[in-house]
Amino acid sequence: MEGLFPIISMPFDKKGNIDLEDLEAEVEYGISKGIDGIGVAFGRKLIN
Repeated sequence: MEGLFPIISMPFDKKGNIDLEDLEAEVEYGISKGIDGIGVAFGRKLIN
């Protein structure tokens, strides 16, 4: 792989669902800047 592949954080809404509007905005912004691909950051939130 060659080029620019930024890592984006998965956006969530207040209910914990993926915020598709924010995700689309992040991806569209990257495309407008000429990125070559996207890496998605995954993580876990621990609730005590």
